Amino acid sequence: MKAETTNERGEVTLENVAGRIRLLRDGHPLASSAYCNCILGPEWHAWTDHFIRSGVRTYYLNLYRDSGGSRFWRGEDDYGTPSPADKGLTIDRQVEHILAQRNDALFVVRFGTTVPPKWAKENPGHMQTDSAGRLFHEASYASDKYLAGLSKYFKGIISYCESRPWGNQVIGYMVFPHGEGITPLSLEGNFYDRSEASHLAWQKWLKEKYRNTATLQEAWGDKTAKLSEVKVPTDDLLHQKIASVRHWPSGAEMRRERDYALFIRDYFRLWMNTIIDGLAAATRSRKVLHGIDALKQPLLGWQHNEAFFGRGNGPDTLSMFLSSGSIGVQSLLDHPDLDALITPADYHARGIGFGFEGEGLSDSMALRKKLLLIENDARTFLSGESPGDRRPPLGSFMNLDEVKAGLLRNTALALSRNLQHYWMDIGGGFFNSDEIQTVVKKDKKVLDTGMNWPHRETEHAIAFIIDDEAPLYGNFTTGFHNLALIRQRIDGLALSGIPYRVFLLSDLDRADFPSYRCYFFPNLFRVDERVIALLKKKIFRNGSLAIFGPATGITDGETVSAKQAEQLLGIPMQLHERTCSRRIRVRDRTHPALQAENMPPLFGDSYMYGPVLAPDPVRMAKTDCQVLGDAVFSFYINTAGLILKEFGHGASGNGKKGGRSDGDYAVVFSGALPVPPQVLKSLARYSGCNVWWEKDAVVSASDSVASIHITEPGRAELRLPGHYRKVIDAVTGKTVGRGISRIKLRPVPPETRVFLLER
Repeated sequence: MKAETTNERGEVTLENVAGRIRLLRDGHPLASSAYCNCILGPEWHAWTDHFIRSGVRTYYLNLYRDSGGSRFWRGEDDYGTPSPADKGLTIDRQVEHILAQRNDALFVVRFGTTVPPKWAKENPGHMQTDSAGRLFHEASYASDKYLAGLSKYFKGIISYCESRPWGNQVIGYMVFPHGEGITPLSLEGNFYDRSEASHLAWQKWLKEKYRNTATLQEAWGDKTAKLSEVKVPTDDLLHQKIASVRHWPSGAEMRRERDYALFIRDYFRLWMNTIIDGLAAATRSRKVLHGIDALKQPLLGWQHNEAFFGRGNGPDTLSMFLSSGSIGVQSLLDHPDLDALITPADYHARGIGFGFEGEGLSDSMALRKKLLLIENDARTFLSGESPGDRRPPLGSFMNLDEVKAGLLRNTALALSRNLQHYWMDIGGGFFNSDEIQTVVKKDKKVLDTGMNWPHRETEHAIAFIIDDEAPLYGNFTTGFHNLALIRQRIDGLALSGIPYRVFLLSDLDRADFPSYRCYFFPNLFRVDERVIALLKKKIFRNGSLAIFGPATGITDGETVSAKQAEQLLGIPMQLHERTCSRRIRVRDRTHPALQAENMPPLFGDSYMYGPVLAPDPVRMAKTDCQVLGDAVFSFYINTAGLILKEFGHGASGNGKKGGRSDGDYAVVFSGALPVPPQVLKSLARYSGCNVWWEKDAVVSASDSVASIHITEPGRAELRLPGHYRKVIDAVTGKTVGRGISRIKLRPVPPETRVFLLER
């Protein structure tokens, strides 16, 4: 069959429909269900046909590559288009196969940013280069030649697609960099890009900042540094510096290293803006969706090689985000031509019983009425990581019941958080069976129904607010951030029985930032007058409770002290020049802020870091601070480790009568992470937040969608934050109840239940 014959232009826009972010084509809403088959091999046809038979309309197309590189970029100033004589599963052959079975199919075209081998060979000084002189097959962000070629490459691809008979059936163009927003150089454990292009750009950047050599020498504390001769440092020098400073050093101690991080941040922004602007420039004649696989700030503590391959430096792993410049990304999110981030789900936790989460900035995008598209490449018992590998990896769904519960859990996350997902094969036929396709069809029905359901945000959630510039103020390793962001989310937030959201600290500057009952700041290292004023305006009000991590306010950006923490928290604090592991012994599990089933007697981790910021026991004894747990840090530190301080009428759930307004709030300082789900649940309850599920399980919910992912048998109930006029089972379509606030369940785990809530 031929392409759809229509006079429609295929104009694609993002619209807010009843609060839900919808993709519209010529004004008509599109179903969000889609499929991507990245394996352009002999199985491609069979795997794709399964989804065609299951009623999926939208398909991702992948540019075929051979040993000579992309046919659209063959070498320096050598751009072309595919030929009918080209071998392999070209983009045209992918379209032809799909249209032969569904002529109204829609397409998303995906392509990368890597230069062709011929270009790389001819321009070695423009390729990412580590401290040992090894070249990586990805160009330096600092290469003007590369950035200019990238824009021409995009133009060639898009012009070709738009010229095809099926051109107006393309609804979006998505860019997938090889490192997914992280440089391949840093993925291999390196930090500095020492390419010729980087050296020249570094000199230029430093000259603009320091103007003369004397100023540079004073800033770096190095009398030998010269602006005319300065080179990008080596990784050996960075490792020496890390060995000589505290986990949170002063600004003067890390000036050179911070300068490089800010330098590469500027060039990362240039690279990202070149990509976004290039997509926009090539599609000016027709509105379509623009997206990129990047900006994975929830993974700031990513120890990539350890997580995937079981090797690496663990907590001493260098920050890939600092090395790549992916920090302070607010301006990129706000770019008017960036419509979507398109990222995998977090590989750390995908299996049954865990929370499903996109790697990208989910709620920050939804806040801007933009899309986070999550690759739902859920591994199943069918296959492994390649067509010939039958061994399912960690996190796979190992039987059909797990497939049912797992895929529905993933859909529930998307519906409750105003996100979207699409099924994807990136390894080997994860969905390639009739029985799994039966599950896919049911899941598709829930997804399509839910996308037509209104989205209303709930205040009964924990807002997890991360500072994506915080790594600048540490020692450039990932140990703390792995605990504070990744393990805290997976081991604590996701299992607390309360929905959560992930935002950037910079999101608080937005006038449309929503209100929540409970907030969690795991890595708010830098605190100054602006930050304090922002939190007083947005957070410290209306009976909310804010939880703060171990190093909150440990620096003003330059000086490490307890001053800023004390000013922010209102708790007497002191700094101990010690490095130690952190545990907290829960003192009184009958306290109203510590009431939850299976409350652990202690929590913390064995990772050692310092200096230690902790309450001052002498001055604290004269205050109304409430000690919830004792610090088990070091023999010479005897103080509180978990402490509650209330202001005005305090938190909404503290039992005191009366309303709450400005100045009525509570703070909790935790000297150890990760905070376990039971503690989070009890603190959220104290904030006045609804506890949706009393046991430790994954809840995904808004004010219009609620779900529970269950792995334990036994009777229980899903508690809603108020009475709803009607509650509908999203799978069966049946009404569960009217005017209810409780849904009684007797699960047969593993099981996921999803409900549509009508006010």
